[in-house]
Amino acid sequence: MKKGKGKLLYMAVSAIICLFLSYAIFSHVFTMSHINEGKIIKRPLPRPKQQESQHKHTERKRTSYDFQMFFSSPQKLTAQQKIKYIVNGAKKQDIRILLPANLIYEEPLIKIKKIRISQKDAKYKLQEGYLDIFFLQDLKEGEEVVLFIEFEVDISRGKERFGKTKNMILLTNWYPVVAPFNEKQGDWCTFSPSRFGDPYFYESVHFSGYFLINKEWQVVSPLLTKNKEHDNKYNIYFFATKEPVRDLTFVVGKNFKCETIQKDNLEIAYYYVSPRRDIIRRAQDVLAFYEEIYGKYGLDKFLLVDVPLQNFWGTEYSGMVFLSTLKTVGARTIAHEIGHQYWYYAVGTDQLNEPWIDESLATYSSLLYLEQLYGSAYYENEIASLKKFNKSYGLGALSVYKTNKEYKDATYRRACLFWDYIRKLQGKAKLYQVLQKIQKDYKDRILYHNDLIKIINEEYKGDVTKEILDKLYATK
Repeated sequence: MKKGKGKLLYMAVSAIICLFLSYAIFSHVFTMSHINEGKIIKRPLPRPKQQESQHKHTERKRTSYDFQMFFSSPQKLTAQQKIKYIVNGAKKQDIRILLPANLIYEEPLIKIKKIRISQKDAKYKLQEGYLDIFFLQDLKEGEEVVLFIEFEVDISRGKERFGKTKNMILLTNWYPVVAPFNEKQGDWCTFSPSRFGDPYFYESVHFSGYFLINKEWQVVSPLLTKNKEHDNKYNIYFFATKEPVRDLTFVVGKNFKCETIQKDNLEIAYYYVSPRRDIIRRAQDVLAFYEEIYGKYGLDKFLLVDVPLQNFWGTEYSGMVFLSTLKTVGARTIAHEIGHQYWYYAVGTDQLNEPWIDESLATYSSLLYLEQLYGSAYYENEIASLKKFNKSYGLGALSVYKTNKEYKDATYRRACLFWDYIRKLQGKAKLYQVLQKIQKDYKDRILYHNDLIKIINEEYKGDVTKEILDKLYATK
């Protein structure tokens, strides 16, 4: 063979091998890059196995997210993400990917570095807070679209519920996510900033992946399956879901201690630096009470984590709640936040445009728990005090409320009375029956206002909700 031809053949073969290896590394093998003495080292790591669902025979195919992630610097999280999006009732020409932290905090905290789409006939437009992907041909119902995204997260600017604080990193709303799709409106939902409340909501999906991190840090999440030593400097934390969840949230900290209780197949864990009395026992008691009312809690782990929240007593995520170390947390707060495991995680709601649904149900659930502890007289006194709050604010999106007080008066306090009025129609047993039906019919779905009103009116055989809402809120 002539030298010229041999050289060309060698170059062609080398190019093919390089292309193959690049594809394998990014989309299949998912090797983990990490910093070691100034050099990028690539090492193949085993993939976490998808956990087997307890409801495998009824589980429809869902969108899934797979991650490999590490801190490329003390101020930056670097991640590679593979999204398998299942087309299900959405628009067939486009997909919207949200960058939640950017939208919530109005800062470019999530920065996309690379994008690859499995379909060749697609183009995309990257905005500050979201990514729109357009397809030249309609997608089919049930079709799988695979997206590969490399991105970075700026954790240096510690926000309320996000980013780096002293000895702790809160990873919430930190990754690109397929926007919820409102089938009745026929369009993608998006998020907007708010000084209060939870201006985001998500579909139920599956997660898997791993987190490579320096040994001095601990990773806390209800979705962790195992962790092991990678080398003398790093540990690997693997995570995967058995059941679909709403979000993938981590707390990364130092000096955490952990107290656990095992009840049948459920592990309840409390993570803290300075312990507080009765947190874990109270959580166990609340969960047992809610399981009697609403049904079995959906995961095999439930976590309570002490974090420094300035403006919240607590806040909820799938399988986990944050409890503020800067405030006194009692039975009411714990019961309210655990109530969100049923009314946010199990049954989703549009927290941006219809925040009254999950907040009123979590508040009323906590009141039912306190009634069980202290009796019916306590319950009636609480109801009487709730009736004193201003009713002129009405029900609406987060954006209609000017202050945190207006928001809470309308969506927590006055809206909690809605459930007391429903209870007084046919008693507590009937109310429990209706709420159990909603939990069953809307598990892993999103419950919108009109759907909820329709269910209640059908169950109580009349337009009962209009009269109740007229009592609760001033009408024009």
